Amino acid sequence: MNYNAELDKEYLSRKTIEVNFSINNNYIKIDNNHTTYCDITRIQNLICKNEILKLYKAVYQLAKQKNVKIGRKNGYKKFIVENWNSYLQLINYYNRLFDEIIKDFKEVEKRKLHSGTIDDQVLNAAQHKSNKYKEVFYNNSIYSQMICTNLDFI
Repeated sequence: MNYNAELDKEYLSRKTIEVNFSINNNYIKIDNNHTTYCDITRIQNLICKNEILKLYKAVYQLAKQKNVKIGRKNGYKKFIVENWNSYLQLINYYNRLFDEIIKDFKEVEKRKLHSGTIDDQVLNAAQHKSNKYKEVFYNNSIYSQMICTNLDFI
């Protein structure tokens, strides 16, 4: 990390503040009474492609047996098939990023937070990565679309 050593030295000389650090392999929460610095959970592969496609097929077969017509305009199956590899790649990318964020926040914990956290360059870098990580939950991400598509279908 590239940072201003003089500013960092001045920041570290300030009074420390009381902060709760909860960092493990799947969850990071850093907060105190008035501020949450980070609160993220590792994403997981919540669906199995073959299982969801079997369920999709079973629903359509059941509908056919019951003489119920189901429209296919939502394109669930097509979306799953066409985006499955991207979905798996995103999970890998964001989990590698989560691993980096763990290291960054462990460094923050080791240094402790000091009064005037806006000047903490290590914290700012960790929060920047944390914000990048949260993009996986945006509605336009393949991960969110895949999870929502399958929850809608089920």
